[in-house]
Amino acid sequence: MASISRALTDYTPARLFAVFYVTCGAAVLLGLGALLGLEQRSLAAREVARRGLAESLRVVTGTPQARLFFGYLILLLLAILGQDVLLEPFAADVFGVPVAETSRFVSI
Repeated sequence: MASISRALTDYTPARLFAVFYVTCGAAVLLGLGALLGLEQRSLAAREVARRGLAESLRVVTGTPQARLFFGYLILLLLAILGQDVLLEPFAADVFGVPVAETSRFVSI
């Protein structure tokens, strides 16, 4: 959070969006990195369960519950990550402090 505060010292709406996109990209990369090697499988299980990305997407999109679940996850992530874009300038205005200061409130 301290790095976000430093990045927003000279606040502009464009700068806030840039910080938001960098933070979002870092979260996606960390999430993808966490998936690598998450579940170790035996050699026999790997041969049986080997599916391509296209086949996996067909399975997920073909199941109504899976579509609803992944849609919910996407909306949840957008809401969590997108709230800063709306709340930081508003909080700065309400509390009478710079936007860089309001981003420190989140860490508290």
